[in-house]
Amino acid sequence: MNSPKSNSPKSNSPSSNYSSLNTTPNNRKGGGKKRSSRFSLIGFAVLFIGTFTFGIIAGHEIASKASLRGAQPQPSLSRLTKEIDDGSSLVAEVVAEDRTHDTQGIRDEWDIKSGVGRVEEIHNSNSPPPPPPPPVISPSLPPPPPPPPPPPTTKKNGNAQYANAVKESMKWVFGNYKKYAWGKDELRPNTKDGHDPWGGMAVTMVDSLDTLFLMGLKDEFNESIQWITQNLDFNKVSPGDGYVSVFETTIRSLGGMLSAYDMSGEEILKTKAIDLGDRLFKAFDCSGRGIPCGQVRLNGNPQPKNAGWTGGSSLLAEIGTLQVEFRYLSKITGNDEYKKKAGNVFDVVKPNGDGLYPIYVNSNTGGFNNDKITLGAMGDSYYEYLLKCWIQGGMKEDNIRAMYDKSMNGVHKRLIQHTDGGLLFIADLNNGRLDLKMDHLVCFMGGLLVLGAYTDPQGLESDRAQRDLKAGIALTETCYEMYHRQSTGLAPEYARFNKGGAGGDIQVPGDAPHYILRPETVESFFILHQLTKDEKYVEWGWEVFNAIERHCKTEVGFGGIRDVRNVNAKPDNRMESFFLAETMKYLYLLFDEESESKVNVLTMHVFNTEAHPMRRIDLF
Repeated sequence: MNSPKSNSPKSNSPSSNYSSLNTTPNNRKGGGKKRSSRFSLIGFAVLFIGTFTFGIIAGHEIASKASLRGAQPQPSLSRLTKEIDDGSSLVAEVVAEDRTHDTQGIRDEWDIKSGVGRVEEIHNSNSPPPPPPPPVISPSLPPPPPPPPPPPTTKKNGNAQYANAVKESMKWVFGNYKKYAWGKDELRPNTKDGHDPWGGMAVTMVDSLDTLFLMGLKDEFNESIQWITQNLDFNKVSPGDGYVSVFETTIRSLGGMLSAYDMSGEEILKTKAIDLGDRLFKAFDCSGRGIPCGQVRLNGNPQPKNAGWTGGSSLLAEIGTLQVEFRYLSKITGNDEYKKKAGNVFDVVKPNGDGLYPIYVNSNTGGFNNDKITLGAMGDSYYEYLLKCWIQGGMKEDNIRAMYDKSMNGVHKRLIQHTDGGLLFIADLNNGRLDLKMDHLVCFMGGLLVLGAYTDPQGLESDRAQRDLKAGIALTETCYEMYHRQSTGLAPEYARFNKGGAGGDIQVPGDAPHYILRPETVESFFILHQLTKDEKYVEWGWEVFNAIERHCKTEVGFGGIRDVRNVNAKPDNRMESFFLAETMKYLYLLFDEESESKVNVLTMHVFNTEAHPMRRIDLF
């Protein structure tokens, strides 16, 4: 079902402080003549009464303004205690790719059904909040630690208070991961236990390492290193049918260890990364053309293969989102084979005439098995890694930059559309026909376009760079509106766009109204803020963080919700590792005033598609 566009005003967190009101009238000196005592007494009485009355009025004014700023605490969410099917069998035959499957595949595997609305600032209500329901505590476990206090509703001391709120939330949820799911792939936020949808690789721990390091959570980082040293063994990884996703394991686990090694210098991370990289690298033996398969066994006979549901095809995003990690692995090991085999994909797979790539790739020929073009699921990060590999190599590999620029020309020519309300979005192309929808995944493109503009060899003032800069800014605003126009303040898995007529220009489809803690929009907020210095992205990110805290938080963690149009929706029983690896990290870096000295997207670092920053290899 579609919901009309809300006309509610935008809710921004105010940063201004009210100054104290002066309630003392000015005292004036008397003239030259001496007044009688009678008139002096009358004058004193009048002055006293006036001062008292003015003080009452001013005090009421201050109290009223404080109330309008949301001084009262936010009401707590009631907690979902019923266990929801977590879809832990995802990883087997179907690769469980929330990133690389289409939204139909996600919906079929997870049976997620959800909807559209708008941010309603609960904390602005003048009525006292209802008392929270008592937590349901398992008799076999001690009660969970209390959650951090609600995030502040106003900003003080720059953005430091915002950054600290995210840090405290990360510290709290990682502490609960340690308590209830230590060493497991994921923490289940409702049943307060762990499970292993990725075969038992401590994915949440490994994926979170650099987030912990950047936030200065040293104890949590060191405890993770100790566990990895003593327990992480890829010979024991055992997903359903023995196969892991090459794409997901590379971006989450390999990328997570490489990034944390790059920051900390912990040798055990380098050792484990090489071990895992060698096991994943066997996927490149899938065909004579060197196009990797999507699945591989980490122990025993690797037997690389593609998932059955792809019809034997390789997926564009999967084969083109391994290069940043394997190029870095070549740099730290001196083994150039990683870089050569991974980079071969860009040489073998050729785009169509507009520089765009269909998503199903024939691994034997390098051609395409369909005509669907999308920058959403199954296509997205191929384009991302074209630009990022060029930056990673010191902006010297002109052939890779040329492929990126040609593909962006095709995006502008074929895919970028506008609604009558002025919103820019990137549509899909199915057999030559536009499909006016955009996945939440596409929201990374705002940051990518702006990063491409700032690094354009022709200069930022060139026509091409200005075109991409304006498009990236406009797309990021559309992605913000996908959140802002929903009653929960959270965005759906994808949106449909109405180019004209009634019903609003952003419409939430009935078949995918869910939100699963995705990071792509706040990723673009971070990149655009670091490059343009526009503070509106900080305020937009603060809105998103508050919406997540309000609607996705459970007693011990965070879960997605099934309908972004329903303010009473309860969190699901799954917390993907990318929430801690990406969403929390990008929000923290967006707010942290020292983030540019830690990670700099323009001059020092490249983020892989799982938000794991690594130094450019020309800077070693």
